[in-house]
Amino acid sequence: MNNPPYSPSHPLLRRSGHAPGLAGLAFLVAASIPVPAQPVFRASDLPSQVGAYFRAYQNLSEEVDVSDRVGAPGGPHRWDFSEPKGTGETVVRTDIVPSNDGGQGARFPVAEYAQRETRESGGSRSWSYYRIVPGLGRSYFGFQAPDINPAQPVVVFDAPTVDIPAQVDYGQSWSRTVRWDDLIDAGVFVVRVKVTFTSESEVDAHGTVVLPEIGEVPALRVHELNTYTLQELDFGLPLPPQRFRNYYWLVPGIGRAVEIIAGGQEQVPPPGIGLARTLRRVFEASELSPPDVPKSVSGLRIRVENDQALIQWDPEPGASGYSVESAPQASDAEWHVLGSPTVPSWTAPLPPEHSEGYFRVLVRP
Repeated sequence: MNNPPYSPSHPLLRRSGHAPGLAGLAFLVAASIPVPAQPVFRASDLPSQVGAYFRAYQNLSEEVDVSDRVGAPGGPHRWDFSEPKGTGETVVRTDIVPSNDGGQGARFPVAEYAQRETRESGGSRSWSYYRIVPGLGRSYFGFQAPDINPAQPVVVFDAPTVDIPAQVDYGQSWSRTVRWDDLIDAGVFVVRVKVTFTSESEVDAHGTVVLPEIGEVPALRVHELNTYTLQELDFGLPLPPQRFRNYYWLVPGIGRAVEIIAGGQEQVPPPGIGLARTLRRVFEASELSPPDVPKSVSGLRIRVENDQALIQWDPEPGASGYSVESAPQASDAEWHVLGSPTVPSWTAPLPPEHSEGYFRVLVRP
């Protein structure tokens, strides 16, 4: 079920020992780079209208090395998943369809729509049933997966679970528990079980994710620990729990644009995931909106006096504020925010750790 089933920088001033206490310091003020503000994701950003779809590359059966893909918490980060389809990958298509598309809509009378997932290489299909509830989030009612578990092809949860809150922000966390009755085909006999699924989620990072054929888009990363606890209902057989550690990147118009799933054993997988059971990367989406790119400020001016930098620019109509940032190198993925003024000027001591470095000023819409 996991979920169960720029514009280049504009050089303004470059100095080399021509100002007191400023030997070797270079300045770069850029105004047309997308703001690395923390994205916000809303349940209403999920594709939910019939006819919407997205397609993704997913590994077939072999585990995937993701040891250098997850990265650290925090941000802003830039995660690159843009490599083309590999020989060990297939295409999975997800369509938003009416809840009765799979013939089981009557089992989910409150669901507004279903996500139908089709593995294009073999044609196997599954359905998950949802409803977007204003102020609450996405309610998830159950699923249908006849190819995964023919013994119990349709699962209706005892009560719906909210898998995506109404609004998701960096630093947010939530937990949920959902139960259902299931069957396990043990070959000689079929075992009845009660499944309890618990999930602990934390939005632990933010930045941009680079998707194949789509490009770079703002994203929030969710770190998730999921546990399946199975209670055998007939013979009291001991059944070990199954634990998973997942990461997924939320992008408006897609939802889970990248997903990494690791584990499936009794022990909790370590945070530093080496091998993953699943790596999924969206490469096409009907509802994906281009990221907002702020306007450039004009009239950039900079002056250095007494180890202080004074940066000024013309007011930008409609701007809610600005972000003044620094980095040792202009190509650094992470820039450090030095100030967030609401007026078109900023002054502060020069960063002492940067014997050579860059400033940039970004406008917030």
